[in-house]
Amino acid sequence: MLSRRRHLVFSAVLVVGDLALITGAFLLAYWFRFLTIFPAPKGVPDFERYQEAVFYVLIVFFLVLRSYGTYTRKPFATLSDVAFTLLKATLVTMFILMATTFVYRHFSYSR
Repeated sequence: MLSRRRHLVFSAVLVVGDLALITGAFLLAYWFRFLTIFPAPKGVPDFERYQEAVFYVLIVFFLVLRSYGTYTRKPFATLSDVAFTLLKATLVTMFILMATTFVYRHFSYSR
């Protein structure tokens, strides 16, 4: 019973940590792309649009990471196995998000 509870707490910490890191990376990418030395020929887009989008990005990332089993216990997984799984999940997530922003034309996100 204690082991199951520890696993649930550990999985919850992993999910919260992943979502926090993804949010931070998303916001850092916005800052780096639009607020540093790189020119934005069409102007800087509203930050509010990107704040709205981060919610959907987190949902897609969570669902894909969960479907790839990143939050399940794998006692014999090597570091390369975990890294390859994360790479695959990230590539699938990026593909889904790029396809979604291509289809969704209400606002044009920077690709």
